[in-house]
Amino acid sequence: MTGGAKNKNGARPGPALVISVMGIGNALLGLPLISALSRQKGEKVDLAAWPPVTLRLLAGHPAVGRMVPVESNSVAGLFKAAPECRKLKAAAAYDLFPPSDRGHLLAFLSGAPLRQGFNKAGGQNWMLTGRVEVNPGLHDTEQNLRLAGLEPDPDDRARLYLTPAELKQAALKSPGGEAVGLHIGSGGTLTGRRWPAAHFAKLMDGLHLAGHRELVMFGGPGQEPLMEQCQSLCQSARPRMEASPDIRQAAARAGRCRLMVSNDAVWLHIAAALDVPTLGIYGPTNPQRTAPPGPRHRVVRSSLACAPCYNYERWASCPHPGLKCLEGISPEAVLAQALEMLKDKRPQEPGPEEPLLTGPLANDF
Repeated sequence: MTGGAKNKNGARPGPALVISVMGIGNALLGLPLISALSRQKGEKVDLAAWPPVTLRLLAGHPAVGRMVPVESNSVAGLFKAAPECRKLKAAAAYDLFPPSDRGHLLAFLSGAPLRQGFNKAGGQNWMLTGRVEVNPGLHDTEQNLRLAGLEPDPDDRARLYLTPAELKQAALKSPGGEAVGLHIGSGGTLTGRRWPAAHFAKLMDGLHLAGHRELVMFGGPGQEPLMEQCQSLCQSARPRMEASPDIRQAAARAGRCRLMVSNDAVWLHIAAALDVPTLGIYGPTNPQRTAPPGPRHRVVRSSLACAPCYNYERWASCPHPGLKCLEGISPEAVLAQALEMLKDKRPQEPGPEEPLLTGPLANDF
């Protein structure tokens, strides 16, 4: 509902701390909660996040206040970050979805008297003072709003904020904004989210033959071999790699693209937060949980009856070798959707009332 999110439980006096220790994508999906809390309380919301580059990504966000970098989401890393969290003197700590013992632990160590999180089966839920049951039918952003008893508000969508200088320096070869971005990787060891590199290569050849010559593969440090493999598989396309260690610079370039085609991974959410239309490729994960909302974003998903399973352990012993839920999504099907979306011309520069968007990151993209 517009005009401001409503809190069924009333305002929580004192500073609020949001905890995100499950990766950059999870922090981005928590931005609607941060924005709603900030508006409700009339002050910025503090954030403790892993990986630390998340905080650089969110620099300049008007709802984000003090930031605590979590160098590692190991138990030792959480104890190391705890003293800085305690200095914030938070009245309430909110551990973002999905539930994790690591997030529960940092909320506990923060010293906040109110510690809200999601009930985790078999987890260390005693560290929370308030537990919310997971509603499996909701998007992750809606789950997070439930931590504070808030209702969704379209004004609270995820946004990243850039400066005009960053955008100016992010010029691509096609100044008219004809580039198509692609993210062929996924964070960390979550290879079960990846559409095959050979499929991406066929997609890029199809885009090239359709006249879309500037193709840019986005990824983080360490994903260069995967992108090089994809380059070698292309027959006609000549995609270039954007794996800059300065992710704020890379994100600004993503913001110049006409479209981002991505696995269910962080660049899908970065592009959406930069107001770039996205086409998400979903196999074992669930677009109803994480796909960017709105008519400018689409998904292509598996037709297998067992998908989505969203079970990381099951991916390693999947009864369909090679994760056929992803392999079965044809390059032709993705190309058809991409070309349809590329027919829609859009202004490439933010209007005078629009925020300027972007940000930096590292090991989770």
